[in-house]
Amino acid sequence: MRLEKVILDGFKSFADKTEFVFSAAVTGIVGPNGCGKSNVVDAVKWVFGEQSAKSLRSGRMTDIIFSGNASRKPAGCAEVSLFLSNTAGTESGRLPIDADEVQITRRIYQSGDSEYRINNKLCRLKDVRELFMDTGVGVRAYSIIEQGQVERLLSASSVERRVIFEEAAGISKYKAHKEEALRELDRTEQNLLRLADIVSEVASRLRSVKLAAGKARSYVQYTQRLKELQVNYSLAEFDKIYKTAAQKKAALDEAEKNFAVSAAEVARHDALLGEIGQQIIDTENNINCTDNSLVAVQSKIEQQMQRIEFLRTRIKELEQRKAAAV
Repeated sequence: MRLEKVILDGFKSFADKTEFVFSAAVTGIVGPNGCGKSNVVDAVKWVFGEQSAKSLRSGRMTDIIFSGNASRKPAGCAEVSLFLSNTAGTESGRLPIDADEVQITRRIYQSGDSEYRINNKLCRLKDVRELFMDTGVGVRAYSIIEQGQVERLLSASSVERRVIFEEAAGISKYKAHKEEALRELDRTEQNLLRLADIVSEVASRLRSVKLAAGKARSYVQYTQRLKELQVNYSLAEFDKIYKTAAQKKAALDEAEKNFAVSAAEVARHDALLGEIGQQIIDTENNINCTDNSLVAVQSKIEQQMQRIEFLRTRIKELEQRKAAAV
């Protein structure tokens, strides 16, 4: 594995897309102070996953984005890509990727969001770190020795030196996996403890749940039985009402027949009553005529009686006058 190329775009002082190609076995970057030599090293560390803005000589992580100057606007993001040889079948092919060249890219935006890519495919920081584990390449690995770091290594304790030796020996990856497995085991044990607590709590509630389930089953059975009884009662009531309705309908039909007969009888009686009424009217008219005739006859009789009385009186007078004349 060998670093072949570094491409910087909007990273610190590299406003334009800048490409560094390392084709020789030994490469040196020279230049005056402030030209950006240290920024190249910072870019390599940043791609490998450096999370400390202080280690990158910045106040915050977004400060590594080109901030602009009098002639150029600030950049919207910063991006750095590393190209490493990974030729299969040689000692340089040490990365577990089926590709002759591996591209590692990191990008950060002004919002603070960042992304990692391996061969232009999105990935996690953990994936990048695991890819270079035990290769001597990384933020804290021995492949990048900064100014003053040699003195720190010489004065470091045996524990601190052991980390470098383990990285060089290629066992740091397994150690990291062991620590990750121990953490997973600890989380699993904690989950088991929580699960045991849950099981204990569930077991304590199991009796009440069973009792509630029994009550629920009884409720379902009684509810079903109640529905059956209600249906049977409704059917019995329906049959009773149906029979009663049939009886009442038969009685109604009989009553309607009787009513029809009675109505015919009443009509006949009404007709007879009309005839009788007419006869009464005719009789009353005859009586009125007879009364009128009777009054006339009585008037004539009275007139005749008065005349008879007058004639009797006259006869008596004549007899008296006759007797006196004799």
